[in-house]
Amino acid sequence: MATATVKHPALDAWITSNTGIDRVACIEAAICPFCKSPAFKFTDELSRREHAITGLCQDCQDAVFA
Repeated sequence: MATATVKHPALDAWITSNTGIDRVACIEAAICPFCKSPAFKFTDELSRREHAITGLCQDCQDAVFA
């Protein structure tokens, strides 16, 4: 299980209220907030760290950052 990076509580509240996605809950459950797929296999440490920030799985990271 991954641990979400710490954000200011107001920022996490803003993200949740504007997207309907609880970033921390998705990261802790290893579920991608975009595609709802499991998010536990990553190609490298940088991708693993990105997951702790955004919650994105490897496929969604590849699509967003390509």
